[in-house]
Amino acid sequence: MYLEVCGHRGVTLARPRTLHLHLYRSRPWLQFAAYLLLYQTSERFEIPDTVQCIMSERHEPNPDTITMYGADWCGDCIRAKSFFDANEMAFDYVDLVEHPHETDVVLEHNGGVRKIPLVLYPDGSFQIEPTNDELEAKRLELAASENHPVDEHTSEAPLHDVIENADEGRFELHVNGEIVSVAEYSERAGGQVVIPHVSTDPAHRGQGHAGRLMDGVLSQLRSSERKIVPVCPFAAHHINTNPHHQDLVA
Repeated sequence: MYLEVCGHRGVTLARPRTLHLHLYRSRPWLQFAAYLLLYQTSERFEIPDTVQCIMSERHEPNPDTITMYGADWCGDCIRAKSFFDANEMAFDYVDLVEHPHETDVVLEHNGGVRKIPLVLYPDGSFQIEPTNDELEAKRLELAASENHPVDEHTSEAPLHDVIENADEGRFELHVNGEIVSVAEYSERAGGQVVIPHVSTDPAHRGQGHAGRLMDGVLSQLRSSERKIVPVCPFAAHHINTNPHHQDLVA
């Protein structure tokens, strides 16, 4: 059984005659409110033999990664987790069944409505019950906006070079001499370059390399008076979010 304590769904009857109060350490006044509630309802409800306060720390989302609040019985939560796993996107998962006090986070982000999954992103944005299309759009947005940090020891940015490797049929992004991202391509008549796939080495993902690669590819296509056919969803998204490149689309 759940009781409402000052609007917080956080009091559970875990077993007969023992009442468990799930409270935040940051909100000690809830303990007083819980006891007040028991006093006020004592004429209507039998007071349990034991009142046990379980002081629960609120999960603080990691600002550098994705945090998802959900439950294993929720189909949308299972789908979102599968999407993140399939796209090798690291995320923290908060199980609301194991940590029911975290439901407050969902309520705060959705105007008091309990809908899951809630997905919090490092850029401060969030999504409630996102579809796979919405998750993919956000993935592309994050990939395009991430920047490689400056080296802490040298205070110099790494060297980036985009090279067209015609023999391999791909454009390559070299960072300090190492290939980190590639864009496969084939050429059609009339100088049309088809880009079916853009990929980044797993060890270098999340640093904006794919976006830098696409900028270099488009710059080279412009200088050689060629056009692009962006079959790859990331390539198409990059062009759509950078309107100055749209005249290069065949």
